[in-house]
Amino acid sequence: MSRNNFIKVIFVLLVTEIWVCGCYEKQQNANISHVNNIKQENLALICKEPVWNIGEIDTTNGISLQHEFQLENRSSEIIRIDKVDSTCGCLVTDDFDKVIHPGDTTNIKCTITLPPFPGQIQKHLFVQAFGEKPMSVQLSIVAIAALNSMLHTFPEKVDFGTIKPGDKQVREVIVQRYDNTPVQYQDIIDLANTPEMTVKEVNKEFSKVKLELTLNSMNLLLGDYQTTIQIRTKHEKYSILELPVRASIQDEDSVFLPLIFIDKLSNNETKTISIWRQDANREGIVIKKILYEGDDFLKINDEKDYLLKDGVVSMIRKAELDTAKIVRGKMKIVFQKNGKEESTYVKVTAFLPAM
Repeated sequence: MSRNNFIKVIFVLLVTEIWVCGCYEKQQNANISHVNNIKQENLALICKEPVWNIGEIDTTNGISLQHEFQLENRSSEIIRIDKVDSTCGCLVTDDFDKVIHPGDTTNIKCTITLPPFPGQIQKHLFVQAFGEKPMSVQLSIVAIAALNSMLHTFPEKVDFGTIKPGDKQVREVIVQRYDNTPVQYQDIIDLANTPEMTVKEVNKEFSKVKLELTLNSMNLLLGDYQTTIQIRTKHEKYSILELPVRASIQDEDSVFLPLIFIDKLSNNETKTISIWRQDANREGIVIKKILYEGDDFLKINDEKDYLLKDGVVSMIRKAELDTAKIVRGKMKIVFQKNGKEESTYVKVTAFLPAM
């Protein structure tokens, strides 16, 4: 290629690049202008400062803050605010003027309760209004909850899932502090004081403690099991953390009901209730005795013990009440199954109307 032809090619490439870049920039500017035009056309109701940036804040003790967003009607029509939706129950609004005349403003006062644990916070309000046509304005609150030494666990709650009577389940829990300083673990307490729940420390690292929770369902009632364990440390600040625990004790093969409900049991009234599950296979099962444990307002009617052979128990109310009351207890059923003695529990709930 000659020197002149080479220069011509370079020139053509430069011109082409300049033309392409110029067109691209014009197109970008056109897109930006188009977006701006849409915003100007649609924002009859505007907020000059739609984002409240709180910045970094210490929320360890839980904190509530208030703020006002000012909305301005820049249209020639009256704008009516229909409602304000919040993305979180921690963010609520007070009463405000819902009718905004052209050129007027209204202030939406809100209160936000910040969580005590660190991390990014982003909550929103959506103002739903209508004038010449429906419109929506987004108002945002952003913050950063600063690091602190509060305790937290992974997982945040323990769910043992579904367990059969007599089975054991094990779950692991990691105890840490948000700022990763060492956990000075002391002990753990089961607030429900159920011997079926045991906890032991299995591992202790620099900044965290691993606990092992074991649930033995041998003597637990059928149905939902719930308790709360309290993790105690030697720290002067944020020394205690409570951890919810749940399980569902289910015996699909049981012939007995998991729960008995007695409705409107009057004073000295006796009601008989079957403890069998419907269509249960009772072959080889002999009930030996039934014991009631619970509120003193109820007892098993001893005169009706003969009914036990049929799987029917008779309950009697023992006292009068000035106000209605719901009482709870449990029945321990001792029975033989194919010659082997076993036992189980059935929950009892009764409604006692006032007399």
